[in-house]
Amino acid sequence: MKSILHFPPLAVSILLFPLFSVGQQLKLGSTPSIINKASVLELESKNQGLLLTRITDTTVAPLTTAQDGTVLFYKGDNSLRVRSAGSWKKTLFAVDTIDIANFSVKVRSLFSGTAPITYSNGVIGISQASATTNGYLSSTDWNTFNNKLSTIDTTNIANFSVKVRSLFSGTAPITYSNGVIGISQASATTNGYLSSTDWNTFNNKLSTIDTTNIANFYLKVRSLFSAGSGITYDKVNGTISFSGSAGGWLLGGNGVAAVQNLGTTTNFDLPFITNNTERMRINATGSVGIGSSAFNATNPERLLVDGGTSTSTNLIRGQGTVNGSLQMGITNLHGGPNASVDVVASANNGSGSNFIDMGITSAGNGNGTVIGGGNTAYLYATGNNFVICNSTANKNMMFITGGTSSANEAMRIDGTGNVGIANTAPSAKLDVGGNFKLGAAGTVVSSMIKSSFSLSDGTTNITTTSSLTKTATVTGANVNASVIVNPRTALPQGLAIAYSFISAVNTITINFINTGAGAGGNQKLGTVTFDITVINP
Repeated sequence: MKSILHFPPLAVSILLFPLFSVGQQLKLGSTPSIINKASVLELESKNQGLLLTRITDTTVAPLTTAQDGTVLFYKGDNSLRVRSAGSWKKTLFAVDTIDIANFSVKVRSLFSGTAPITYSNGVIGISQASATTNGYLSSTDWNTFNNKLSTIDTTNIANFSVKVRSLFSGTAPITYSNGVIGISQASATTNGYLSSTDWNTFNNKLSTIDTTNIANFYLKVRSLFSAGSGITYDKVNGTISFSGSAGGWLLGGNGVAAVQNLGTTTNFDLPFITNNTERMRINATGSVGIGSSAFNATNPERLLVDGGTSTSTNLIRGQGTVNGSLQMGITNLHGGPNASVDVVASANNGSGSNFIDMGITSAGNGNGTVIGGGNTAYLYATGNNFVICNSTANKNMMFITGGTSSANEAMRIDGTGNVGIANTAPSAKLDVGGNFKLGAAGTVVSSMIKSSFSLSDGTTNITTTSSLTKTATVTGANVNASVIVNPRTALPQGLAIAYSFISAVNTITINFINTGAGAGGNQKLGTVTFDITVINP
């Protein structure tokens, strides 16, 4: 059976003593008789507050269907929540307006180039905000922010709406569109950031500024260049220059009074870069690499030139203008027994086997090979064929010894392939202009002449007891030369050449005999052509 608790009228009066109601208004707490006319419910206390319903889960009924305007305290994140548009939204307790003072000064400090304000190549921008970075809000962030702003009580911020309107008025340079805050580009009539093109134009115009009207301009320039007294300013023509005495280099060159150094003072290489690619390097040991810094590990080069993969056929090219010998010199200063200077060209597979070598040994070289000995110059190859060629038509290849005058020419191969030895105009495949020797057991001879002549005698009888002696001219024949005489046709029957010899310079004597042919032992020579070979001693 249920028990019913009854309160006497006096007890009810005592419980409701702090509560005072006027019409439809209700006040709890201190001075209940004094009620604000604009309020339905008023609370007043000097040491107590309003304790709202404390909820650990807002997803249970009937909270899921609560009316908009319902207020509760969510214990999940210790936040005050208001029901709005069918969902529980977090409210902000207060806004600190102290930071709004000196707003313009603080904005200026932001343009130092740190986030959220960015500055690069003359362009000022604002980076996008994130959970850890200040910046502008994207449209998505803005919508989220707006949803949260709906629960902010802006009545506590003096002139809040006015301040917001002034910041987001949409006038340059600050712009606002679809929740995105930006900075517009500057123009002749509009404030804003400078593009890279604007910046370059601005720099170009600076060259024509008359700085004489700027107080202490040169002092300001020095502070910007951080170079102390090395910066000088000519106020007559507006030229800023660097004297070079304080260290550093100018792009246009420096006037120096002594040797200046450019490089590193520590154990590091010095690379040279163009188009963001290394082109040359001086390594810490002093080797220079062009196109590569991969020096040979065993025999590192002092100068390495790597043309890489290229369509150019030029690796190294030297030129000059001098009325004299223009040369590329290589000298090995070591005079030891193995010292030499070599220029070597290797095949792609010839690092140790297929190459051509031109060089000269040192004065003290003791190599016993044919290319050894002191000051021996040589040219040799270890490839397949060894070709020495002059590919210009009708031009010669000459070999000279003992000097560079024309008299020192020892041999020539002319454009037709004739070889002249001591002969600058060879008329045969081998044309020797001096004496010669054939074979290891041969003897030296001065010349060999092949010629011909004709003899004619139809009256003189040649008998068995009476011979016929004839002479003929053979140009170039010398006394005591060896002679070979052959008739081009058969001699008359019974006739024979008894002997022949060079009887005088350019003269040959021939004797004919008859072995018994002819009528009564008589025979005539007639007309006969003879070929003759003369070998002069």
